[in-house]
Amino acid sequence: MRVAKSLLLSGLEGEILQVGDTTLGPAGRTEATVDLSRSCGSTVTTHLVAGHPEEAIPDRVHATRADLLVMGAYSHSAARRFLLGSQTSHMLRHTDITTLILRA
Repeated sequence: MRVAKSLLLSGLEGEILQVGDTTLGPAGRTEATVDLSRSCGSTVTTHLVAGHPEEAIPDRVHATRADLLVMGAYSHSAARRFLLGSQTSHMLRHTDITTLILRA
């Protein structure tokens, strides 16, 4: 929601990517974000992809030839980051475009 309200991104064209179980359809929060983005002057679409974010996001970034990746970052314990790594760090290593990370 912070992204949708940001004046920095107002008026841009973009895509909201939802990764996971596509049989559930767009989540209510995704639709609310689309509505808010559109009301702030942005042109957005949604795209649902089955799979894991670590693979699906870089694949989508490359397939669409995106110029900018905007994503939220969530805090996890040091032990979890050590054992599993951070999705945010993974995105930074596996995409070669400008990435705007917002702390949630």
